[in-house]
Amino acid sequence: MGWAMALGLRVAAPGEVLAAAPEDDAPPHADEPGSGEPAPSAGGSPEHDPDEPEPGAPLEPAGGPADAGSPSPDAAAPEATVAPTDPAAPGAADDPSPALPSGQAKTDDVPVDETQQQADRRAGRRRRGRDRDEGQWQVFAPYPELGPIRYRDPESGRTLWLGVDAAGTTLPASLGLADRAVWVVRPAGAWALALTPWLAVGGRHDVAWYDADGPRLRVHGHQVELSSRPLAASRSTDALDDRLALGLTTHAIRWGEGTADDPAGQADTIVHLGYGLDHLLGTRWRLGWQAQVRHAWVPHDTQRQVRLSARVAFNPRPAHRLSLDAVGYYVNRDHPPGDAPLPRHSVLGQVGLGYAWVGRAGVGPWTHVRATSRFASGEAPVYEQREEALDGAYGEVLVGMLARWP
Repeated sequence: MGWAMALGLRVAAPGEVLAAAPEDDAPPHADEPGSGEPAPSAGGSPEHDPDEPEPGAPLEPAGGPADAGSPSPDAAAPEATVAPTDPAAPGAADDPSPALPSGQAKTDDVPVDETQQQADRRAGRRRRGRDRDEGQWQVFAPYPELGPIRYRDPESGRTLWLGVDAAGTTLPASLGLADRAVWVVRPAGAWALALTPWLAVGGRHDVAWYDADGPRLRVHGHQVELSSRPLAASRSTDALDDRLALGLTTHAIRWGEGTADDPAGQADTIVHLGYGLDHLLGTRWRLGWQAQVRHAWVPHDTQRQVRLSARVAFNPRPAHRLSLDAVGYYVNRDHPPGDAPLPRHSVLGQVGLGYAWVGRAGVGPWTHVRATSRFASGEAPVYEQREEALDGAYGEVLVGMLARWP
C-alpha cells in the first residue's frame, strides 16, 4: 500500500504548487471512445456482466426465465399464421372472402372449372386436326383419276393408283327410243403408275353388255396412255400442273346373238394426242381443261375428232371432292357407215357431276352421273356400225372404288 502511494507523489520545491496527476496517466474510462476496457465501479471493482451468474448464485435450468428473452438459435421459428380480419374493426380491409387456412396465400385467380377445361381440350384437338388437314391438301391431291378423261397423274415415283367401277343405264320403251327397254352394264378396272415424278403410264379396261333394238352385244374396251408433265420436269409448282398424253383406245365386239348379221368381230381403233392444264384456284378449288385430237378407224370408214373437256373441282375437306365436268366432241366422217342415219359432221356433248372420297388409308368410293346427247358416238364409234347408236340423249350412273398406294 505504501509503494502505491509513493508512486503517485513527488517532492515539491519551495513555492511550487503540487498538481494532480495528468489525465493521461489515469486509466481510460469505458464511456470514452477508443477505450477497450469497461470503467471500474465506484467501489474499485470491475463492472459485473449481467449475462454471467453472480458468484454463489444458483444456476437456473435451460429455458428458464434467464433464456426467455433470447431464444436459442437451434430452435425452429414458429409458424406464421394469418389471423382472421374482423370487418367491424377500425382499419380492417374490405375483404368479403373468408379467412384462409394457415399456410395458404391469398390469390385472385378464378377457380378452375374441370368441365370447361375438358371442353377446351377437345376443341383444341379439333382445331389442331383442322390445321393438320389444312396442311394436307397437297397430300390428298391429286385424287386418283381413273376415268376415260384424266387431268392429272401420280406425282411421286412408283405411286400406283387402282380403281374398279360399274356403270349402267336403262331406257324404258315408253320413251319411244326403241321397241323395248334398252339397258347397258359396263364394269371396268383402271390403273395408273408413276414411273418418275414427270412420267406416268395408265390404262382402263372394261366389258359392256349392251341390249338395244337389235342384237345383244358384248363389247370389250381397252385404253392405254403414256403421259408426261413437262412443267414438273422444268420446275416444281403446286399452283399449275400440266399433262401431255399419247394414247390408244380400242373397242371390239366379241359376242352377239349369232344371227346372219352378227356384228362380232367388228372393232374400232382410236389414236389420240392431248394436252391440258390443271390450275389450283385458292386452297379448295381446281380448274382443269384439256384439248385432244383423235383419229379413228372403223370398218369401212375413218373419222377425225376433236375433243374439248373441262372440269371444276371443289374440296370442302381434304378427303372429299365434288366435280362438275363438260365434254364436247366434233366428229368428221368420211361417209355415213352403212344405213345408219348419221351425218357427215356431228357435234356431241356430255355433262357430268361427280363425288369422291379418299381417306387417309388411300381407299374410298367415288360416283359419277353424266348425260350425253347420243349414245357412245365419238367416244366409241363401233356402236354406230349397226345402227345401235341411239338417236337421242341418255344418262349414265357410275359407282366405284378408288385406291392409292403408297
